[in-house]
Amino acid sequence: MTTSITKTWTNRTAAFGLGLALIGGMALVASPAQAEEIQPAAATASPVPSEEAVAPEVEPTPEPSDEATPSPSPSDVPTSSPTPAPAAPELPALAAGTVAVSGEPIVGNTLTGTTTGWPAGTTLTYQWTVGFGYYGGEVEGATSINYTLTSAEANGSMGLAVTGSLDGFTSTTVREFMETTVTQPQKPAAVAPDSAVLSQYLAAANVTVEPQTSAGLPAGALNPTSAYTANITWMEMSDSYVDVYVYSQPTLVGSFAVVDGAVQIPLSAALLGALPAGAHTLVITGQTSGLTQAVALNVAPSAVAAVRTGAALAETGASVTGPLTAAAVLLMLGAVLVVRRRRVTA
Repeated sequence: MTTSITKTWTNRTAAFGLGLALIGGMALVASPAQAEEIQPAAATASPVPSEEAVAPEVEPTPEPSDEATPSPSPSDVPTSSPTPAPAAPELPALAAGTVAVSGEPIVGNTLTGTTTGWPAGTTLTYQWTVGFGYYGGEVEGATSINYTLTSAEANGSMGLAVTGSLDGFTSTTVREFMETTVTQPQKPAAVAPDSAVLSQYLAAANVTVEPQTSAGLPAGALNPTSAYTANITWMEMSDSYVDVYVYSQPTLVGSFAVVDGAVQIPLSAALLGALPAGAHTLVITGQTSGLTQAVALNVAPSAVAAVRTGAALAETGASVTGPLTAAAVLLMLGAVLVVRRRRVTA
């Protein structure tokens, strides 16, 4: 009875232990009462994590953007600097020769350049220039050693530039300028308009008669025994000479050169003395342009004319009758004396 109970208990104990092993996941160890030995399974126990596993953090993939990705500017991109080419050796300057210009600077005349002292083998090129005060420049097509002047250069200053070129040297340029400006050739004075139509002539040319003081002459009547100079501003550059007449009756004063934009007109005592006393008009006309200016002149009576007319004595308050009577009496007394002397002699 005891044995049966013991086995039963033993069996129950074994079943209970097996259940615990299954529930707890532990290895079953046989009881000493059990006849066969149970070898533990050679299984590798899986580690039991003490905490819940956390997945590794993954960076989110950026969503595509509609904005264009800026490209790096050329200045941000490092570039390698090219190695500079070696500089060409500087050539020496060509030794300069000289240039001179000859000829009368008158429209229609030919100017000639002369060069000396340039190294052998030098090639020379020429360029004529003209200057008008603050402006001017090269004369188009004037590239030979000679140049014939035209009206376009009138009142300008001519120059010649010569450039020398020779292999192995840098080119050299020298220049020569004429001191005398170019003038038009003087022409015979043009025929003066008739005094009867002078006023119409001046009106048609839109000319206003200026006072004589505008020409640097004194105000009032000019003394016909003195000489004066009228100074006229003349800005028409095509004119080298002007013709001058004085009216009432047209009398040629002369043709005079335009110098630096002005004309000087001499009014001699002989000219003024030959004019009747009173108002006159000085008419100036450009030989090339035909432009006209006019200046008033007032001439005092001539001393010779005043004596002839007795006007000079009248101006002083003296009478011409007394002197003439006295002269007649003296003449008669002289005649009487001559007659008496002849009688005495006889």
